[in-house]
Order: sequence, then C-alpha cells, then structure tokens
Amino acid sequence: MFRLSRPHRCRKANGGIKTFKQVKTARTKSVRAAFLTWTEGYGTIGSIKSKRGVPVMKAVIFDMDGVIFDSERLYIECCTEVADEVGMDGIVEVCYRCIGVTAETTRQILLEAYRDPELVDRFREKTVSMYLEKYDAGLLAVKPGVKELLRFLKDRGCRTAIASSTRTDVVKKELSEAGLLGFFDRIVGGDRVSRSKPNPDIFLKAAEELGAEPERCLVIEDSFNGIRAAKAAGMTAVMVPDLLQPDREMTALADVIEPSLLHLLDRLRRKTEHEA
Repeated sequence: MFRLSRPHRCRKANGGIKTFKQVKTARTKSVRAAFLTWTEGYGTIGSIKSKRGVPVMKAVIFDMDGVIFDSERLYIECCTEVADEVGMDGIVEVCYRCIGVTAETTRQILLEAYRDPELVDRFREKTVSMYLEKYDAGLLAVKPGVKELLRFLKDRGCRTAIASSTRTDVVKKELSEAGLLGFFDRIVGGDRVSRSKPNPDIFLKAAEELGAEPERCLVIEDSFNGIRAAKAAGMTAVMVPDLLQPDREMTALADVIEPSLLHLLDRLRRKTEHEA
C-alpha cells in the first residue's frame, strides 16, 4: 500500500496557508494535495478536476535504469568483475554514488575516488564492453509490473515520459528492443540537459515537452539523486527502491515509497474499482 511520508494536514486560517511543518510554500501544498487526490480516490488520472477541485496528475515521468529495467544490478556486477581485474578496491560503494547520474558525472566521481585518469578510463571502457555483451545476451530484464502500469496509465489518458541520465539514443534503443518505446510520449536523455541529477533540469525538460506543469507531474524513481531532482523540480516523487533502500533523507523527502511497481499498480487499480 502507499506509504505517505507525512500526514495530510493542509488547512487555511487567518487568510494564510498552513500545511506540513516541512512545507514552506503554497506550491508544495498544491503538489501534495494533488497527489493525495489521485491516490486516495478523490479523483482520477488525466486533466479533469477532482471532487475537491484540485487538479489531478496530468503526467507521469519514469526514470529508466532501476525502474524500467533491472540494469543497475547488471551494471554493478560488471563493475565488480572489472574492478577485481584491474585492482580497484571499494568499487561497489563508489558505484552506488554513480546511480542516477550521467556518464560525465560518473567519471568525475570515479576520478575523485581513485585519482588515476588512465585507470578510470580503462575501467569504464572494460565495464561498458562487458555490460553490452551481457545486454546483447539478453540479460537486461524488464522490471515486474512495467507493462501493466504503462497500459493502465495510457488507458486513462495520462501522458508519460522517460527522463534518464543515459544518452537519448541508448534509451530509445533499449526501450524499442523491449517493446516499450511506444508507451512513452517523450524521451529525455542525459545528453539533452546541461546538469545531471540531482539537479531538476531533466524533469523540468520532460514536463515542458509533455505540456504539463511541474506540480501536476509524478516522478517514479529508484535513486537518491533522482528523488532529490524530482523534489527540486517541484514534482511529486514516488520512490520504488532498487539497489539502494531509502534512508532517513529519502523517507523524509519522497512523497511515497513503494516496494515495487506492482504494489503501485495494485493500489491504483483498487482505487479505480472503488470509484467505479
């Protein structure tokens, strides 16, 4: 079931707006209220008004690696094998810091950790080569519930996008080969923005291309940097953890934490049946 990180206690008093202790702006109030409207059965997905008169979610933006594909696990496996081969200690912890960021930012993180450009570039080249070999062998699995959730959203007129730190051409290739590309209205890769997550640029770009206001967008992310970026963009953030389980920061920051896309889908289906 949905686990909201904070109770819903929005109210007006003395002509002003009061809401959660952590919430300091009226915009944040509208985001949280809109998401509660969507998930708690007071409205539906689309562009209509809810029973409370609050605009419901117009668009859902997905991260790709770790949300659509079980690729983060495959990436860590490749990193571990190559690191053992070239003699890089502590690679798993370093790689966790790279989850959700662009290739350029990943290189910077590796250089900070190992301070050897030649070693880092050799490591990255071997890792990419091994990853592609495993990918070509059909080892890149689609996460459970992806297709079902996408069909559910499409059936209800909700626009969808991918906002991934991976290059756009790679994103399109992987989605196409998995039979998923047609589900998405827009694709925004990390090469299309100047700043990587946790900056909000990629989500704001996706919202702009979808024609949706940030406060009416819901982001589904697995990474800490992705959740930070979604909140910085003023969007509702749903965390579906993959390799990294939520810590105190994520528990406080994410609007909702679900163990899987199937749990998210089940919740939405129950609400739809209840409203019918």
